[in-house]
Amino acid sequence: MTTATPRIKRNKPTTKLAPFEKKPTESSKKGKDFLALRRILHAVVLISNVTTLVYFLMVCVEAVKLPIVHTDEFLRHELKYVPYLFSLWVTTVQYIYFGMYNVIDFLEIYSAGKRNFHQLCEKMHNIASYLLFTFVFPLSMLVLMLFWSFYFYDRNLIYPPLMDDYIHPYANHVMHTFPVPLSIIYMIMSNKKEPSRFQSFSGLVAFLGFYAAIFMSLKLAHGQYVYIGLEKLPPTQVKWILGFAVVAPLIFHTLGFKINDILKRKRSIK
Repeated sequence: MTTATPRIKRNKPTTKLAPFEKKPTESSKKGKDFLALRRILHAVVLISNVTTLVYFLMVCVEAVKLPIVHTDEFLRHELKYVPYLFSLWVTTVQYIYFGMYNVIDFLEIYSAGKRNFHQLCEKMHNIASYLLFTFVFPLSMLVLMLFWSFYFYDRNLIYPPLMDDYIHPYANHVMHTFPVPLSIIYMIMSNKKEPSRFQSFSGLVAFLGFYAAIFMSLKLAHGQYVYIGLEKLPPTQVKWILGFAVVAPLIFHTLGFKINDILKRKRSIK
């Protein structure tokens, strides 16, 4: 008499995920979509900035050849003081800040999993965050308010109509308008952390003090302001404008942190 051999029930082999692997979820998919959108934004800003820079260089090269540059008082004065124009200083910082995120994107894409590059990306994020809150947002706000206030009050003081014949309005907005909303968008999409408020405030004060020293030394040495429009205003108005230019960035510095705090609270609620 034979006894039936019991069947051994074998479970189907299951593939286990490695400890560092995660099952794809809806939240991870949203994260990837957000990352792709952020990198597209960075690429668009890079293309816009590079295109505008090349455009400005071409305009400057052509402008030097024009007779009006040597006869028009405004153009002659501004070309003389181009290296000291505050808006160009701020634009340089903006280009460095926005460009850093293109470098970060490149490193994240082509060096995934490499510890050294990850540490480098973190350092660059820290530097970019410092630039954003210390210089980019407060100084871009100052440039926007001063430029457009002069423009609507009397554009001949800051940007006479003849400039429209040589510079496209889009390039003007890239320098004087777009950086403010862009810096807020970067707070939402790109900024990971915020710097020490004391260190950030100290850096801004040092920058303003350095530029103010150069600005006033040129006035004492040449008897003229960097911006010829100030020469055509009463001394009392000039004092108010210069006072605003010193105090306003400090207020905008605090405003930048406040906006970031509001954005962080809204993200945490979601």
